[in-house]
Amino acid sequence: MLALPLGWSSCNQDTRYHDLPYEDEFEPVYPVPAVTTLLTPANGEAITSGGDAVLFSWEEGELPEGSQMVVKYEVLFGPEGFDFTQTNDTSNSVQDADMEGGDPSLNLYGSFLDLIAAEAGIEPGETGVVQWKVRSYCGLDMTLSTATGSITVTRPAASEE
Repeated sequence: MLALPLGWSSCNQDTRYHDLPYEDEFEPVYPVPAVTTLLTPANGEAITSGGDAVLFSWEEGELPEGSQMVVKYEVLFGPEGFDFTQTNDTSNSVQDADMEGGDPSLNLYGSFLDLIAAEAGIEPGETGVVQWKVRSYCGLDMTLSTATGSITVTRPAASEE
């Protein structure tokens, strides 16, 4: 019977707030900055798929002063009017930016652009519009660009063999 009150009294702890020893080594969590400006290719630019590489570039989103966040980028492609929140990450329509996602640019080979145009529903020998956005991410947090670019893609006619 004497043990019961002793057990309760041992649970009464002095709760104090202590400074973390490494408090200054942790950065606050900031939202991932959205890309607001797409630079190249120009909106509506006509491109033939299967040809030379095409440079997609954008201005990086602004990080808070002193932030050491590592932001990575992916370029998302889809047909005109596409809902980029529904992008399938396993398709050709999602490409990592250069330098394993670390650069604010993507050099896209013409053969990949042809695959993307096909996924956007553009048949060989036809011309159609492909839209693109940039997805910024840091860890599991991600943000879509506020700007949407578009290019007019012409796919070469299928060769007959």
